[in-house]
Amino acid sequence: MRLKLVPSIVIWVGMTGLVSAQWADPDYQAAPPWQGYGGVIQTGFQDGNGESQSGPAMNVCPPDANACLPLWQVWGEALYLKPSDADVPWAVPINGAIVNDGVPVQVGRVANADIDYNLGFRFGIGRALDECSSVGASYTFFESHTDDAIETDAPLVLRSLVSHPATASASADFLRGTASNDVDFQLIDADYRHVFRSSCYGSLNWLVGARYAQLEQDFAATYQNNGIENVTTDVRFYGGGIRLGLEGERHAKNSGWLVYGRSAASFVAGDFRARYTQNQTFDPAVVDVTWRTGKVVPILDLELGVGWTSPGGRCFFSAGYMVSAWFNAVDADTFIRGVQANNFSDLNDTITFDGLVGRAEIRF
Repeated sequence: MRLKLVPSIVIWVGMTGLVSAQWADPDYQAAPPWQGYGGVIQTGFQDGNGESQSGPAMNVCPPDANACLPLWQVWGEALYLKPSDADVPWAVPINGAIVNDGVPVQVGRVANADIDYNLGFRFGIGRALDECSSVGASYTFFESHTDDAIETDAPLVLRSLVSHPATASASADFLRGTASNDVDFQLIDADYRHVFRSSCYGSLNWLVGARYAQLEQDFAATYQNNGIENVTTDVRFYGGGIRLGLEGERHAKNSGWLVYGRSAASFVAGDFRARYTQNQTFDPAVVDVTWRTGKVVPILDLELGVGWTSPGGRCFFSAGYMVSAWFNAVDADTFIRGVQANNFSDLNDTITFDGLVGRAEIRF
């Protein structure tokens, strides 16, 4: 009786997912070319009746594969994101002194410091530990900014929406105004990944790690008439915590193309620190408030896209859509409303960032 071995390989490559292939003898129909390093070989053979039988799994490499194992991965990503729920309505034209139950009559567009899409980046490095696990670290940086302006002519005037209501008077109405709004964040992530399900054309893996998060928000408005009034706020968050996630890839047959999905939930504990100031031409300190509180901020990250791996698996490119939501956060507008109401209990909101992400990776 002649036994015919038909081994197959399942291979894990670092931070991006599973790249799979099969190693076969000359009489076996090969799957996509071998890529990556190391492997778990599930042996098999045909018995005397021509029936396929499975053999033991062995952690081995194909011949001469160890000479060029891609143990390291280095990647960079371009982010094109828009902050949402981080805008600040700051002024509106009103019809002079006409008031209905203390509410002025609006007669124009609400000036709103709403931020559009801006560029950011992320880069990282990873190292494979064995066929199914890897470690890595990444750094993310994003800055966003917007400017807004509005003016009107008498008898219409501008009413500030961010000034303290106790300072309202006839001199608190203006003809021109400008505002700026900035929302920035930085992230440092360190993760361990492990494959828990795989096939020749796909993989699923879990990750566990740690995250440091920093969120900074700056808002400023200037109003002009006979004098000048300025309102500024800055809100800062610094914290760290744990990160958990799931990732998956599905490769096209006999092609380098794939679809992927990534998700992670971070639970970041830290402090929010905020300050509000209001001053006028003849009074440099009309209002000055500082506030600080501790919070746990859950951050949910989701990403879906398509990618391509070069023959040999040395280069990887992908493009996708991502959403990052920061829950239980304090934004500039929420803090301003707290100052105006003199109520700082349960200040919280959700800030989201969504947009496009493109990635280039080299494995060596």
